Amino acid sequence: MYIEVKKGLDCAYFGSSIEDIKYKFGEPDKIYVTNYEDLEYLYFKEELIFQFEKDIDMRLGLIQVYNKNIGLKNFPNIWKASKDILIKNLSKHPLFEYTLEDYGNMEVVCFENMMIDFEFVLGSLDCITFRFDYDENDMPIFYNSVVH
Repeated sequence: MYIEVKKGLDCAYFGSSIEDIKYKFGEPDKIYVTNYEDLEYLYFKEELIFQFEKDIDMRLGLIQVYNKNIGLKNFPNIWKASKDILIKNLSKHPLFEYTLEDYGNMEVVCFENMMIDFEFVLGSLDCITFRFDYDENDMPIFYNSVVH
């Protein structure tokens, strides 16, 4: 599996339904309802969280990846990269402008134009969070549904 920026995972694209994700991954280990009434499907073995958002008809809108075997499509060894190496490699592209948020033991590198965040805990990449993009009319851009 790998991450496709703004699209999803190579097997689960943004805009997929809950049924699509359950077809691919089975029943989640836990379902969490957020303060915004979104649903988070937690898959412990796969180390993935899929968020289905109320504002987009409970479609897949955000993915959190903790699984070190899932890389970025063009950067497969991303989990081994330091924060500085990640920034250096990704910020070469003009669309990859970033901000750095420092929370003490956690630093988050945000590439807002690419809709992806990298969370470093105690200096190591711990989580990659990414989501879909919007078009010029503020409508979500969905590329595909889940790949069966």
